[in-house]
Amino acid sequence: MIVNSKSLTALILAVIACSAPGCGGADIPEVGYVTGKVTFDGEPVVGVSVMASPTNGRTAVGIVKEDGTYEIMYKNNVPGTCVGMNKISAVWPTGGSPAIPPEYTNLEFDVQPGKNTFDIEMVTPEGAKKPASKLKPGPTVID
Repeated sequence: MIVNSKSLTALILAVIACSAPGCGGADIPEVGYVTGKVTFDGEPVVGVSVMASPTNGRTAVGIVKEDGTYEIMYKNNVPGTCVGMNKISAVWPTGGSPAIPPEYTNLEFDVQPGKNTFDIEMVTPEGAKKPASKLKPGPTVID
């Protein structure tokens, strides 16, 4: 088989590029699997996003399902978030109600290797009016 120098050079560059961090799965750090439940006065908070922001690394996100549970995803088909200290926040995508009380944003959680559970049990502050209707997400915005 005859290989010209341009083809060989292109092949070598492709191999080097794909072995560098960021290509394929080589760039995934050690992650811990994080699941939990989000409630407000005992009711599931359907559609809210749970964000895990590690000290170093990318933010991972989970969406709360009908039963109030969520699973943090590092990226598509990769569950978890970076091991170590994470700031966990519950946020509505757009226009959800009721507003997430500020004391339930930027919660600290030390994610360990393996399985982790982090429940967010929000309550109406003492003396405040409880939401009149079920918790619901705002309109879905598709860009």
